[in-house]
Amino acid sequence: MEHAAAGAAEAAGHGGIGTHPFWHVGGYAVHADTLIATWVVMAILVVLALIAGNNLQRVPSRLQSFFESIVEAIESIVHGQIGPDTSLYLSYIGTIFLFVLVSNWSGFLPSFALFQTLHVPGMHELAPPTSDLNTTGALALIALVSYFFFGLRTKGLRYFKHYVTPHWAMMPLNLLEDITRPMSLTFRLFGNIMGEHIVGTILLSLVPFIVPVPMMLLGSLFGLIQAYIFATLTAFYIGTAVQEHGHGDDHGHGHAHAHAVAH
Repeated sequence: MEHAAAGAAEAAGHGGIGTHPFWHVGGYAVHADTLIATWVVMAILVVLALIAGNNLQRVPSRLQSFFESIVEAIESIVHGQIGPDTSLYLSYIGTIFLFVLVSNWSGFLPSFALFQTLHVPGMHELAPPTSDLNTTGALALIALVSYFFFGLRTKGLRYFKHYVTPHWAMMPLNLLEDITRPMSLTFRLFGNIMGEHIVGTILLSLVPFIVPVPMMLLGSLFGLIQAYIFATLTAFYIGTAVQEHGHGDDHGHGHAHAHAVAH
């Protein structure tokens, strides 16, 4: 038990929790563990997509029904926050949700044992990509670009009218809102996943044979909730950009739900 605890502590404490080994590529320093973990997540998603799209049947198998239930869950997010026309936004919101979800869960991969076996210099474990501020910041910037894009695509130059609604004096506050949205998305996801990763690593170093299973179950649920929140807020921001004020009660209820999720 002492050896296991020491190994976990070494994985967590090498250079301090939250630090990253660097690779220098083309004159730039990149976080090696985040880069590898991100490519692993993308590879997992590609494999799952190939499995999900293979041999589709009119009477679905259990596996097909499972993947269809995931699509339906994402579709409900889009419908609730943006509106009944889900086809335009489903693939984007679905990609965001699945990438964040698998990234959150990637911390369960046995990377520490793998790197120890392969004797990879400077690498001790693969932390979830979403525990890196660069990843969550990039996702938030993509969300920012997406609601500008969809807003302009739907309304044209009328999109910018909301900056002076209900009065031109509100323009600074409306501009500030666009700045704070990606910051909120960035630090909410980063802080929650990093915090969960730190707590899990500390508990694992203290009681390595008792904590893993309960922590994995709680971590799985926590990662799912954070992916849902990120996808819902992204869809909500797009919904506010593309919808005209005063649309139906269902859409208003969806926005109220998004506010509740945010808090």
